[in-house]
Amino acid sequence: MLARTIWPARTTSTCLRRYHAERHSSLQPLAWVISDANPLRELRATALATALGLPYTIKRPKPARLPPLMQRQMLSLQSLVSPTRTAFSHISDTNTQADGLPRVVIGSSPDSLMGVLETKERSQGRSFSVFYGLPDTKINSIDALLLSRLDQMKLRAKGPARDQLDNALFTMLPFSGSPKTPAVVSNEPNIVVCLGPGVEPSGFHMLVDDVDRLFDALAHLPTQNITMVLSKQLHKSLRRKLTAQMPQHIRTVDLATSSVSPADILVNASQVVVSADDLDSLSLAISLHKPVYVFGEERTEGLLRNYYRLLDTNNLVRRFYPRGSRSTSGSGPDHCIYSE
Repeated sequence: MLARTIWPARTTSTCLRRYHAERHSSLQPLAWVISDANPLRELRATALATALGLPYTIKRPKPARLPPLMQRQMLSLQSLVSPTRTAFSHISDTNTQADGLPRVVIGSSPDSLMGVLETKERSQGRSFSVFYGLPDTKINSIDALLLSRLDQMKLRAKGPARDQLDNALFTMLPFSGSPKTPAVVSNEPNIVVCLGPGVEPSGFHMLVDDVDRLFDALAHLPTQNITMVLSKQLHKSLRRKLTAQMPQHIRTVDLATSSVSPADILVNASQVVVSADDLDSLSLAISLHKPVYVFGEERTEGLLRNYYRLLDTNNLVRRFYPRGSRSTSGSGPDHCIYSE
């Protein structure tokens, strides 16, 4: 009886070792990070590769010319018509003969999804795929999903059983990938304002009139040491409005043109103000143990409003209501930055 019990265990262990060896026999011991050059999203993907102990190569996705559904169908068709092709259709400057195939492929943004799927298809499923957020494809097409509580809320809205995924890791905030840097304490207040793309599909749309409200609120802060960080994906109408009305004392960092790391900016902040659509900056600031205030939270709707209520309940964020600004009407002192 003991032999019958031990034999299957040994056989299973041997099969697993063989499977692991065959799975990685022709793969390069490195990770591909497919990123759209968004520094916040690229930071979390490269941090994951470093945590896995793998050297990584950053790849850029090619611009999409077709809707996602048609792209996936074309990918399946290409694998049938031309199975020996070497050039990638969805990753720039990549060739299987010159670059090989990675052991791990990490997608940091929606634009990187097709590159992740193509890499997995080229390796016949041997490359382990990781994706941040909900992919616009079948959930089981990705080996590991890194999802926030907001993503979990989106899944629950589609059905009670949709958030019970074997290949998903849920966290309260989006994974930030922040370096382990000690908080910098300064006697002089240093406010960093982070603005997102202008739209969060879960329930927020930043209007041009919000720019006036933001500058009015910043004018009531008891310091002029303010840095404003503009997202690379910031809508052009908001960018024009901000550029035209930017006060001279506010230092501007545009991530579309600047090579400065967002983590290097936020680590020196005494307080951080984020727009309600900039969840990546919000997560990074909280991970750096900074007091975080959300601009526009009162105008959020649906799932995003519920998500901010959850963060507020856990004392992770507060609404941005500077004392004396027109945003403070009807708000108590607990919601005011620098309130006494």
